[in-house]
Amino acid sequence: MLFKKSNLSEIEKKLKGSNLRLENAVKALAPKHKGGEMEEYTAAKEENLMLQRQLSLEKGEETAIPIEWNVKWDTGAPCPYVISAGGRAFLIYYINEIDPNWDGTYTNVIDSSSDDILPLALIEFIRCYSIKFGGANDEVINGHPLWGKGLVPYGAHIIENSEWLKHEMKISSVHSYYNEESWDVKKHIVLLFHDELFECITEDYKIEVIRDSFNNVLKEAQNRLMN
Repeated sequence: MLFKKSNLSEIEKKLKGSNLRLENAVKALAPKHKGGEMEEYTAAKEENLMLQRQLSLEKGEETAIPIEWNVKWDTGAPCPYVISAGGRAFLIYYINEIDPNWDGTYTNVIDSSSDDILPLALIEFIRCYSIKFGGANDEVINGHPLWGKGLVPYGAHIIENSEWLKHEMKISSVHSYYNEESWDVKKHIVLLFHDELFECITEDYKIEVIRDSFNNVLKEAQNRLMN
């Protein structure tokens, strides 16, 4: 692929300036605030991520693009579970739900092995080709290959120019009935949790909210896999 050097140089220059802006915004959060520091940090971070993605896409590299994920997981203790078989996969996690009665003086401890009724998400990945679960936690995510290419902690992403997807396509290409166009509908999705990552190559997904125990929702996912 040929790149327009002028475009690359311009984006690289903007990103360099954005890195400095973000660095200064982070420093400004430390001392006594004068007002507007958090707003500046948020704006600087968003600008920086946008430029990261622009540069990465311009180079034809893997790029993490944020996707709308309406049911967000709890950042502290999402307790994700995965169950999968036969081209289907289910992901279960604790939802980030604001308690209107919380006054900041206590912490709720989530025990996924209990029978407590909790707000949980049940995600079904439809025609799921492959999954990965585990790996880097939020303390080392800045060592991930997609860090600096649009990856956001605790975020949901679709990966453009996915190397994993290309690798799986290459393996499948030896089949006599291989059809490259059939891969056009497959997406590489990455979800970042507190202690692990979830990645999959899938055609689609649907999100369901269930108020029940982890045990019961896991049983429900298992029943759906078996039927």
